[in-house]
Amino acid sequence: MNHAYARTGRDDSGQFASGAPKLNWESAGRVLASHFADRHVEPLDLSEFTVLSPDGLTWLLALTAWRARQENWATEIHLPRDPRTLAYLRELGFVDLYQLSGGLIVNEFVLWNSEIDRIEDRLRRKFESAGRNSPRFIQRVGSNWQNVIGGVHAYFMEYFPGRLGVDALSDVMWDSRPFQYAVEEIIMNVAVHAGVGFACYRPWRNHPVLRFSCSDVGGGFLATLRHKAVARQPKTDVAAILEGLLYRHYAPESGVIGLYNALEFLRSFRGRLQIHSGSGVVELDLRSQAHQKQFDEGYASGDPAWLRKLCQLRTVPAVAGTHIALDLTTPRAAH
Repeated sequence: MNHAYARTGRDDSGQFASGAPKLNWESAGRVLASHFADRHVEPLDLSEFTVLSPDGLTWLLALTAWRARQENWATEIHLPRDPRTLAYLRELGFVDLYQLSGGLIVNEFVLWNSEIDRIEDRLRRKFESAGRNSPRFIQRVGSNWQNVIGGVHAYFMEYFPGRLGVDALSDVMWDSRPFQYAVEEIIMNVAVHAGVGFACYRPWRNHPVLRFSCSDVGGGFLATLRHKAVARQPKTDVAAILEGLLYRHYAPESGVIGLYNALEFLRSFRGRLQIHSGSGVVELDLRSQAHQKQFDEGYASGDPAWLRKLCQLRTVPAVAGTHIALDLTTPRAAH
């Protein structure tokens, strides 16, 4: 078992060919929504998952924080017993953040193992160049949002050029600014909505996909747009996500950075954007040449019909909060 990183891109359904489940962004909405739908639920056994990826764990943290706000909605988990997995979960920041978010660990005794400390120490030395506010670790974003953004900015300056295979002063890095600003604004939105979690991770060694994921427990796109002057007041979560994507394009005077200006850079690196808010899921997949051509034909106009046709739209059982994943297909393997 490899709990360290999700194998993003091989199977977006959340299943391996063998049928063993994995907890990543693609599967989290379905798995966690069904498990934590009611007030009183059975503990979630994390050892049942073949992969525990940071983006899936960020979902879990956000839902744990949301449940803690409800009256008598306890969240309980069983941790895996494998020392390597436990060291990974601790070094990633998950264990402390889960308990800080109000979650309960049924078998907390499994953490009382000196072998975990030794493995975690090796992991810490491996990532010693990354500060604790780095997106390499899951962050709880609140009053510390400026520190988290500082860590993300440092990541963009120090590691991002290498992942893209370009010089730090290249035109590509200049063109990446709207993408960087969009990621930073997502973090600020999490703070505004009292959200939880931000993660930047490498799915596994030599994997080309770089993913930024974020979850918050705010009201979501639909509730947010009800307080804004938009030309088309959406009535569904899917419509609200689409309207939110176009908001910066149609209201540049608002000062909102938004995700729209970041889409060109996403297209340049065969990227993918996934947003789950309430009962709506919108996926913009720009990995194929056909989708890139369709994107190029309509991006300048920002036509709602063009965007709706370009995206995959789904209505699913509602989940609290907003959950976003941004993928870039990078030419270089992870360091």
